[in-house]
Amino acid sequence: MSKKTKLYLITSLILLTLIVFAGCENPWMKKNAGHLVKDNKETKKDDVIEGIRISTSGDWARIISEMESSGTYTIILDSGFDITGNASTPTFGNLTGIDVTIIGNGNALTLSGTGNLLRLVEGQKVTIQDVILYGTSLSNPPLVAVVGGEFIMGGTSSIAGNYTTMDGGGVRVTANGTFIMNGGTISGNTAHYGGGVDVVVGTFFMNGGTISGNMAQNGGGVYVDIVGIFNKNGGSISGNTATVTGASLYVTNGGSTNVPGFTPGADWSTDNPLP
Repeated sequence: MSKKTKLYLITSLILLTLIVFAGCENPWMKKNAGHLVKDNKETKKDDVIEGIRISTSGDWARIISEMESSGTYTIILDSGFDITGNASTPTFGNLTGIDVTIIGNGNALTLSGTGNLLRLVEGQKVTIQDVILYGTSLSNPPLVAVVGGEFIMGGTSSIAGNYTTMDGGGVRVTANGTFIMNGGTISGNTAHYGGGVDVVVGTFFMNGGTISGNMAQNGGGVYVDIVGIFNKNGGSISGNTATVTGASLYVTNGGSTNVPGFTPGADWSTDNPLP
């Protein structure tokens, strides 16, 4: 066999090997699948993560640790798991400009111990879609604390089963935060004021969904305090309980709502269902 023929065969073998390898899955990429990649080193442009699939609390902690400010992230739950609560530290730290969407596929994030299951601050936007957030029967802070930022609830999401001697059993909005409820259910929560939702300083837009089966001294369904704003554009509030008044809604002097019959300048409440 001539040298030229040998060289041709060797070259062909190398090319064939490269073609086969190119068609195979990169084992390194497979090993690192699921890690967030915010910055593309080639284009220097931020990547929008189409969906990082997780199934354990360890995955949850790792994903959060890899997030960076000004990133857009989508987290898909392949199964439910427990999350340790925290009543002072934001869930996503002090990152700003982040937009996080959690797609639950009907799976549950269950509070382990006490504290907020989700806690947002200014500069953070979090959307839950078809996610169950489940609290505890222990004396606990609000299940979701919107301390600034924007929290959006949609699909078949549920915020349920939380008991607190504080205000806001399901969701509490402060520090000019915004809560938008497009769908889902807030139920089975108990608080001092605002069994389902407590709006202190901020805005609650209810566009859809159901608030029912919650309990509080005042505002079994929704309690609007100080300079809180409640805009009801859809959904229903019914079947809640107030041991004093306002089974469906209680608005303090200073708060406001677009619910028909509301009279500003004094405390106002209604026990009637709000369809």
